[in-house]
Amino acid sequence: MIPRTRDGETNGEDVMIADFKQQTAVITGAGSGIGRATALAFAREGAEIVVSDINPERAERVAREIVDLGGRAIGVRCDVSQSSELQALREAALDAFGRITILMNNAGIVISGPFLEVDMQNWRRSVEINLFAVIEATQLMLPDILKAGTGHIINVASVAALYPYNVDRMSYNAARAAVVSFSESLAMDLWTKGIGVTLLCPGPTRTNMIENMHFIGEPALTAPDLPLTEPEVLGEKMVAALRSGTFFVPGNEEVHEIFARRGANPDAFLREAAEKIAAKRGA
Repeated sequence: MIPRTRDGETNGEDVMIADFKQQTAVITGAGSGIGRATALAFAREGAEIVVSDINPERAERVAREIVDLGGRAIGVRCDVSQSSELQALREAALDAFGRITILMNNAGIVISGPFLEVDMQNWRRSVEINLFAVIEATQLMLPDILKAGTGHIINVASVAALYPYNVDRMSYNAARAAVVSFSESLAMDLWTKGIGVTLLCPGPTRTNMIENMHFIGEPALTAPDLPLTEPEVLGEKMVAALRSGTFFVPGNEEVHEIFARRGANPDAFLREAAEKIAAKRGA
């Protein structure tokens, strides 16, 4: 049990998940990739899992995988851009398991195209799914996590939210950068309440994200200069992060050094990135 101060808050030191067997995790975009890998990793530790995905067949398939491992899980279709479906997801979790203690906001889409060709309708859709859905799901389910007295929120952003390396996915980059700021603020707000927050910023990962990419104009795929990571590695990193109460988890350890260079001289870093983009355009 988390130690409480006289005003009912914690001393801010205990935001770690010691026993996954006491946890129920709701994971969006869990039908494949990082969401699936994390769902399986948490299930192996004993957590109950609500597998949410816009594709109901994939959600059910992952839920069956967990059950076949001896775990407890349900699959729920959810389009995170729809408030009614987020509410139904919460209700399904509470109906099945009676609690929510972990929320992983993982679902996302990428709209790729030249800035002047991506209209405001596409910008709004990108921000709706990649930012507002994260905020809304958190507002909906945080009261349940607080009621449980312990828990964790994981927000998935991107290495593209930390430093510039492409210009073809501006709406995604901007929305995920806002997720970074939201997660930092949320972590500070929840620190004394005993609720942990983890920000996962994946780099290149072997997923089917290409299926959730919408191209406008000439397709462009600019990847960061980082090695490819398997989603299972990130799933295990999430287990470790929740056990230790870690806030920032990059998909690639090299990100720490790159982000430090950006912070040391933002102008030089941006010029270097712009030169790389210009060279690629001229190739």
